[in-house]
Formats: sequence, C-alpha cells, structure tokens
Amino acid sequence: MDPKISLLSNAYEGRPEFQNVWEGMTRKMHLFWLAQPNKRVLMPYPDPAICVEVPRPISKAALKYEPSERINLMSTPKKSKITPKYEKPIEKETVVEPAALLAVASPHLIELAKPIVRDFSTHKKKSSKGKGGKRRRKRRDKTKRSPEIREAWLAKNAAPKKWPPPPHIHPHKQRFIMRGSTKTLIKERKRFTIPQKPPMKITKSEMYRRCIFLSIPSRRREKFKWYHERDDFTERRQKKLAQRANETIRKLALPKPIPEEAQLDLKFKPFKINKGALHYKATERIITLATPVQKTARVDSDIKENPFGVVKRALKAICSKRVAELAQPVMRD
Repeated sequence: MDPKISLLSNAYEGRPEFQNVWEGMTRKMHLFWLAQPNKRVLMPYPDPAICVEVPRPISKAALKYEPSERINLMSTPKKSKITPKYEKPIEKETVVEPAALLAVASPHLIELAKPIVRDFSTHKKKSSKGKGGKRRRKRRDKTKRSPEIREAWLAKNAAPKKWPPPPHIHPHKQRFIMRGSTKTLIKERKRFTIPQKPPMKITKSEMYRRCIFLSIPSRRREKFKWYHERDDFTERRQKKLAQRANETIRKLALPKPIPEEAQLDLKFKPFKINKGALHYKATERIITLATPVQKTARVDSDIKENPFGVVKRALKAICSKRVAELAQPVMRD
C-alpha cells in the first residue's frame, strides 16, 4: 500500500465505511464523487427563494369602503390634547394673603431678624491647614466667652416659660379688597382677633320675620347651561335597520297563490242530505260489520277437567340421542 494513503487513513478518524472507501480510492474516482451534486444543498422545485407568492385578491368592498361619520369623529384628536410647538408662559399673579397684610411681628422675631454681632478679636477663622488629615471636633471654651453675652443668654433662655403661651391679640378692622367685580373681606384667624361682643337680644316677632324670610327658597342660577347631547349613533343605527327591499325580497314577500281546488267553497251546505243516501240499501258485508261483536265471559284456564291426564303430544314424543344421554345417571367412583 502507498505510504501516503496509509498516512491519510490514519489521520482521518470518522466512519469506517468512508475510511474503507478512502483507502482504495483513486484521483479519478475522487473527482467523480466530487462532481456529483450534493442532495442536501439542492432545493425542491419551485425554489422558495426565487418564487414569490401571488398576493391575495382585494375584495371590492374594501376598495369602495368609506369611513362613517362616527369613525371620522372618533379618529379626530381632541383639541385639548394637541401640544403646539411653542406655548407662551402663563403669567402668574402674585397674591398676598389678607392676613399677612395685617400681621405684626413679635419682639422675639424682631430680635431674631437682627444681624449677629461678632467680636473678631476673640473669633477664630477657619484655617485651610490639615485638609487631608482628620478633623477633630473643637471644644468650646466657656471661659473665653464674655460675661455680658453669658448673662444675656441666660436671661433669654433660662427664664421659666409660660404655658400655654399668651395669644397674640391684634386690633382688627374689617377691610375690603375689590378684585374685578368681586368684593373680598380680609379676616384674621380667631386666635389673632379680639373676641366679639355678646349677641343682642331679639324679640319673637323679629325672629319669626327672619324665619319667614329664610324659608323662601333661593333662586339658584346654574353656572353653565346644560344642553342634552344628541346621540347620532343610535339614530343612524335605527335608520339603517329600515332598509329598502330588493326586487327578490319583494317577490319572496308576496303571498303564495292557493289553487282553486284547495280553496273553500262558500256555497257548500254541510247539513244538506244527498238524495242517493235516502234510497240506499246496505249490503250483507256492511250489515255484518255493523253488528256488534258478542264476547263470552272469561273462563279461568287454570282449572282443568282432567288434571291428571297426559297430553297427547307427550305420548307421541320421541326421545333424541342427546336427551337419552343426559337422562342417564352420573357414574362416580
């Protein structure tokens, strides 16, 4: 064997059938097998990669279709949802609350609003040194603080607190502000206002007069006018139900003509007796059929005249081979 073929055969590790063929194959045979078409590569005819399916036919109804008014109405977007490219910013009106106009600052708020006065001789500025290292919390030296500041702080914070805090009473004057055609009254909360005077005594006559005035129903006016929307969808549907009949439907709707034979004879007299019936003579057969059947009384079949007598058929009976075989007694050991 050629050493080249042996080397190739040893190099290939696959199916034994192919290895046996490869060992005894020549170049001519090899080219012959390579020239044959590979069945796995070929596509069935017609080739789906080349052939294109014919598009489905479009129906005439789809070509002539026109959307209804309802579909057009539903497809139009709402004006409120349309966002234009640029909208002008809405000008916001600055409104001050009426109670804020009448507010009076307390002495504590005035004191807090004042700027802090610092003594720069004792105050130390923050140094930029030691940024990378650990920052230690510095303890405040109470000895360095001046005694005047200490006494003022104690007088403010160490004094006994009053509870509940006294309500802020402010002299109240009614003021009106005109916003367009509306007249608004400025009021403060009850805890910031002077308590009102006790109500005056009212007589019974004035009370009854007031009750009669309040009992009259107020004439209320609606903010918006209400218009009942016309439902075109249901109305159009009712019109569609009443369709015009075609010629075929009209022909089918006509009543079926009844033949003259099937029609009732209005001149027919049901109680009129035929003349032939008056001279009719019955035959013998009709007379026998007309006579009633005479039935005898039922006899009990259980009672027999000769109960111990043998039936004639039993006397003439011939025993078969099978019956004779079965009639023999069973012989047991």
